[in-house]
Amino acid sequence: MKKVIENNRQITLALTLNLVMAIVLVASAKTLSKVEWHDTPEFGQPAAGKALVYFLREKKTVGRGIEARMYHGKDKIGALPNGTYFFYQVNPGEHTFTSALEVQDSVTLSLEAGETYYISAEPKLSPLGMPAKMEAIPATEGEAISKDLAYVTLRNIFNL
Repeated sequence: MKKVIENNRQITLALTLNLVMAIVLVASAKTLSKVEWHDTPEFGQPAAGKALVYFLREKKTVGRGIEARMYHGKDKIGALPNGTYFFYQVNPGEHTFTSALEVQDSVTLSLEAGETYYISAEPKLSPLGMPAKMEAIPATEGEAISKDLAYVTLRNIFNL
């Protein structure tokens, strides 16, 4: 009898995990349709009186089917599928950027006009879910990483 109960638990667990994976895949497909992938990489320069911020997500196995949405304050500015980057022009000053995956994470930077900054947003497993852990990285590291990533933009930033 105990063996039958244990087998039923294992079957229930397997079915639950399959359902969760199916939901994640469907949700990913919906959000990925909003991102436009570009065959040619594009690298920007800070516009006059602006700072340029690159958002990078290296290609990794963890969270690969999930797209991290990026916000500047409450404004949606982009999305990062696995192995992608985009850049964003912003006025100088202190700014908070937030990622939303399963759990939110944020980074606050003091930006100067004419400068370029790099923010890494990498999915990390945690007891609370999967945040896209955000951190500022040195320009030399950001430049090297971005060369191996696909450039993406949003087709419709208001329906992210």
